Amino acid sequence: MTGDATPLDRRVNLTSVPPRGYTTIVITNVDQPITEVRDIHNGSIPVTTQTVREQNASLTATTLNETHARVQLTDARTGQPLSNRAVWLSGAAQGRVTTNANGTVVVERRDLYVTASFTGATNVSQHVYYGPAQTRVAFQPEPFNIYQLLTSLAGALVSVAAFLVFFVPFAYMRRGTG
Repeated sequence: MTGDATPLDRRVNLTSVPPRGYTTIVITNVDQPITEVRDIHNGSIPVTTQTVREQNASLTATTLNETHARVQLTDARTGQPLSNRAVWLSGAAQGRVTTNANGTVVVERRDLYVTASFTGATNVSQHVYYGPAQTRVAFQPEPFNIYQLLTSLAGALVSVAAFLVFFVPFAYMRRGTG
């Protein structure tokens, strides 16, 4: 690939992009060890296997105020926090955050609903795979503000009045000269 334009069209520019892929694939309930994995082109992919036990993860959310929430990721069985784990967010100011030592993150909302998702992870030292978890926190909508509505309506009326005061005389004078 090159950074120069292709001869097909001067507006076309092909650039290299690093491949996206997973470094860990979790396969459950297998009768025998997996010894080989192939890609879509039938090329061999190096495989290392590890037997782990699966445990559920728990993801909980608590609203802190009208714009922020605390999300905590824990081992569902023991309640121990899962630190340094990626949590994916939808409806928040950030798309991805990492849990701290207490398994928590504070998220800022962008929408009325924030969905937090943990896609699962393996803890190699403990031979444990934590399964995926998801939670959703709902924020209260902004309260109706009658003062703000009246101010907006007053501004609109002033705009209409200004249009009539300044445009109508000119339109009338222009009609007479035409």
